[in-house]
Amino acid sequence: MNVMSFLWRLLFRYRPWLYSSIILERIVFYAGQLLIGLILQSLFNQLSGQRFPGNGLWTLIALYFLIVLFTTGVSFIVVQATTRFSFAIMALLQRNIVQRILEQPGARAVAIPPGDAINRLSDDTMALNPMSAGIRNTIPLILFAIAAFVVLLRVSVQITLLVFLPVVGIVGIWSRISRHLNMAWKLL
Repeated sequence: MNVMSFLWRLLFRYRPWLYSSIILERIVFYAGQLLIGLILQSLFNQLSGQRFPGNGLWTLIALYFLIVLFTTGVSFIVVQATTRFSFAIMALLQRNIVQRILEQPGARAVAIPPGDAINRLSDDTMALNPMSAGIRNTIPLILFAIAAFVVLLRVSVQITLLVFLPVVGIVGIWSRISRHLNMAWKLL
């Protein structure tokens, strides 16, 4: 089984509702961050003389604190769900590994010292947490970046290009360098 099929089965088929809820909660969190930025933009626009529909300054301040409280609550829920998911995944992997070891004949079960086997069992399953965190944060961050790009485009096309073109250039250069480093690493 290759890594991608293993991750797909583990992350999206084991407890898909929990993993999907974590992704959805992250999307809501980043949307709240974007709304805070838009509220601050409206607040500064109002301070500079532009009018805001409604009660003005106090409405913006109330919205700001409401969204901050909401995103803080969502952040708390994300931490709880992530912890529950991470421990469930680690327990599943450890149970499956121990079950597989016990299925082997006694002398062939583990070819390494028992202490080393226990350390590997713990460390290798813990290594999955950063990987699953990267996957579950990628989707919300991509959506956040697209929304931020659109907001920045609405403010000023020139500033948008000055911000995003260097980022795209750096990502392209890094991608090319990492590809060459991977090829050099394979040759060693």
